[in-house]
Amino acid sequence: MRGVTLDTDDLAGLAELGKRIRLARLRRNISQADMAIRAGVTRLTYQKLEAGDSSASLALLIRTLAIFGYPDRLPKILESDPEGEDMELTTGRKIAGVKQDVADF
Repeated sequence: MRGVTLDTDDLAGLAELGKRIRLARLRRNISQADMAIRAGVTRLTYQKLEAGDSSASLALLIRTLAIFGYPDRLPKILESDPEGEDMELTTGRKIAGVKQDVADF
């Protein structure tokens, strides 16, 4: 299984997200060790989230947001999608087709 290739902007976004998570934790006076315990991961795994490491799991992010009191933030990211809605109005919705004799990997 190959990893996802991230460009410079993607990496910068992860780093910024990590900084914001760290700031939220510090504002609550919670140590990294306590956050890790509450999230059910090792301290090293939690540190990866705050470092903006792309190997940190989405599940850890969701758990961290719940600990901070924001369990609904992540699912609401695309609640409003004006760009996608504009594209749909312009070009219509297209359903991806299945190609025969092509490996899906």
